[in-house]
Amino acid sequence: MNITLPPTLDRIVKEKVKSGLYSSETELVCEALRHEFERDTVSEWVRTQAANGFAQLDSGECAVMTRESLLERLASRQAAKK
Repeated sequence: MNITLPPTLDRIVKEKVKSGLYSSETELVCEALRHEFERDTVSEWVRTQAANGFAQLDSGECAVMTRESLLERLASRQAAKK
């Protein structure tokens, strides 16, 4: 596969490789693509969780919590993990 980058991106890639952050242009591009795919996965998870949360709010499946009760709940979850 051959990819042609715009001059600005080409320059950035070459500078990153020259600085020693990456051993080759291929390594940098592969790393960038991996990060992009991970970000897509996380974004999809967040969208799904948000949609589920809004659906629960719309159907009344929610509880009003104070800051203190939220902190207590988080602390008890943390203690249960230990």
